[in-house]
Amino acid sequence: MAALVTPGASILKTCEDVLTGCKRGCAEQGIIMNKDIIEVPLSASQRDLLLGMFSLEPEHEKIIRLPIKKGNKSIVNIDPGELELLCGSVAFAANHEDNVKQQRKYDDLFDYLENHLDAYCDQHGEL
Repeated sequence: MAALVTPGASILKTCEDVLTGCKRGCAEQGIIMNKDIIEVPLSASQRDLLLGMFSLEPEHEKIIRLPIKKGNKSIVNIDPGELELLCGSVAFAANHEDNVKQQRKYDDLFDYLENHLDAYCDQHGEL
């Protein structure tokens, strides 16, 4: 495992690593072997915000609903391309939110997710 940007912030693994240490059956979740994924730690409030989005794609919902628990964080394993799509869904939700406070939460979540994606791209080049 190679740490991205800051220790503990985001960890890049291959799916083989995830499959050997995963307790949720990643192979059944459609993860492709030997494909890079990014571990994104989510707080309970971040996870709840994602699951409450009207623009959340079904495949992203599956990933978010089945995290790996580490302390008070939920670790979501996601393909870089899927993370980019998830960022787009969060941005869409923020742009269509009328409540300013809720919009700010979406904006903060977008920044958080995009930082993980940017860290991956800095290390591996563009998607």
